[in-house]
Amino acid sequence: MTSESSIARDVDEGIQAWRERVLNIQLRVYSVIVLVPLIAILAGRGLELPGVLRIFCLGLYLSLLFVSLRPRGSVRVRAGILIAINAVLSSLQLAVGQLSGHGRISLMLSPLLALLLVGPRTGWAALAFGATVFALVPLALRPGGRSDRIAVGHALDVPLAYWGLQWILWMIALLVLMILFTRFQVLQRRSMIAERQARKQLEAETADRRRLEEAIGRIGEEERRRLGAKLHDGLCQHLTAALLSCSAMENERKADGLPDAALTRLRVALSDAIGMAYGVAKGVCPMDVDPDSLLTALERLCRETRERQGIDCRLRADRDLAIQNPDHSLHLRRIGCGRTCGCWG
Repeated sequence: MTSESSIARDVDEGIQAWRERVLNIQLRVYSVIVLVPLIAILAGRGLELPGVLRIFCLGLYLSLLFVSLRPRGSVRVRAGILIAINAVLSSLQLAVGQLSGHGRISLMLSPLLALLLVGPRTGWAALAFGATVFALVPLALRPGGRSDRIAVGHALDVPLAYWGLQWILWMIALLVLMILFTRFQVLQRRSMIAERQARKQLEAETADRRRLEEAIGRIGEEERRRLGAKLHDGLCQHLTAALLSCSAMENERKADGLPDAALTRLRVALSDAIGMAYGVAKGVCPMDVDPDSLLTALERLCRETRERQGIDCRLRADRDLAIQNPDHSLHLRRIGCGRTCGCWG
């Protein structure tokens, strides 16, 4: 459960970082785009606004410029300023164009920006604000309304019922977009969490498999060492004792002047058996755990290759070579054995 919460927290932090990057880009672009209409508004070209609204628009732009030049601030505050500026400009477009033109599209942009840059709650709050602005602007533009006092537009030439229908259609289109974007964000977050959980599970399974392989290899190597030790300390010792007894009997027979060819053959056979048993023991357990034993084992391997295969095999290595991990040393020795004599110890 803790792992799932940490993964969800990491995903949320990644989404927040993406929002911050996108917000920084939008703020800089918006600062450039809004500058031209702001100059026109302040100069009274194309749109005459009272001094209070001009100062208000200038203050919003200065706020926009401040947060765009200060990218380390709160994402919510900076996104709120961007959304507020967009809402104000959209309202002015609606008033001047008598609800026609791009004002409705610009007003639709604010809830979508809030949804993407801040979150669903802020997006739905911006939707409510935009719907309220869309409903109030026609009332302000009707004959005798607020527009006559603040001079931001002219009286509507179309009945309010028509703009009521436009408001309903605008709301339906925006609601569909908001629902789709909200669902997409939820599914995207779930997909990112599921992907990271699957990745962590795969990494854990890979690590467990690697540990299991190492444990199996370690157990197998311990069994080989144990078997090699038994061969060396058990069978080889018994064969050596038999060889000594056979040699003693052979010497006694020679001292009595009765050399025995059978005893001689038996002694040679026992000597060969000891050599074979010793070779098998060293093949099962070719190396010690000493880090310096790799060179000794490789030199012995070269010597055995020369004797068995008739190949001029020699070792060239630094004398101070030492591999601390005995498993790595053993793997290197077995690789060398496989390349030279076609076996694996």
